[in-house]
Amino acid sequence: MSSSTVPAGRPGSPDLRSTRPGRQGPRRFPVNGQYTLDVWASYVGFLPANHPKFTMIVVMRKPHVPGSDRDWTLNDGYFTAAPVWQKIAQAMVVDWRITPD
Repeated sequence: MSSSTVPAGRPGSPDLRSTRPGRQGPRRFPVNGQYTLDVWASYVGFLPANHPKFTMIVVMRKPHVPGSDRDWTLNDGYFTAAPVWQKIAQAMVVDWRITPD
């Protein structure tokens, strides 16, 4: 698996005040041999970056944000799964008393 980082502050990304390992993406899937506008959007990440205490993936099947009927890329993991990941991760950081590396 390749490793990449998502810069903090990118629209729709979890903003935990640092660059952190994370990967997002939508996956279109075919129905009767044709691709539809439906996707599986995901975001996976771990914190803290250098010495992870947890790893989590959020997968959303067929998310539909406003405007996605014209542009399926709006259902990207940054806009759909990442905010869910952020809320859960922030709660875990507080509950588990995780400090920056």
